[in-house]
Amino acid sequence: MELERWLRLRPGARGKPSRSGGFWQGGRSGILSRMKWPAAVVAIGGLALVVCGCGSAGQHPQRAPEGTPLQAALGWFAAVNAKDSQKAKTYFAVSARDMMDWGPASEWSTFANIHCTTSSATQTHALVRCTFDESSSPTEGNPDSWWSVELRRGQQGWLIDNYGQG
Repeated sequence: MELERWLRLRPGARGKPSRSGGFWQGGRSGILSRMKWPAAVVAIGGLALVVCGCGSAGQHPQRAPEGTPLQAALGWFAAVNAKDSQKAKTYFAVSARDMMDWGPASEWSTFANIHCTTSSATQTHALVRCTFDESSSPTEGNPDSWWSVELRRGQQGWLIDNYGQG
């Protein structure tokens, strides 16, 4: 195995295998002398997954990660289409999150052919107009075909503070 050969080489050995052992290289005190390669790879990979996953299960960022009003609007539609209520609410200013109380997410409409353009923008406010094909659903009897999305920029980035046809 190329990986095995690489791990046995010590820096500067110019291709000659190391005989000194060492922690990883399989000498008398090396960890690989007590473990087989597949088991070592699985153990190290499992440990990396545990460390990377600590504290992140089921959590979403507290703010929309997008850098522009257009990206925030499109990200919101993506969260809605994924039926992810918690993530969809992260795209809203805290004072406007109740606008996402649409009932059970499993009953939400789906939005297809979404096209958004920035109608106006300043340093702190933006208006994005989005057109789409909205499916009918138990929570929406008369689907819309466009919304204006108003956003404001604060310390947490661009957040929606209003949307609709008006």
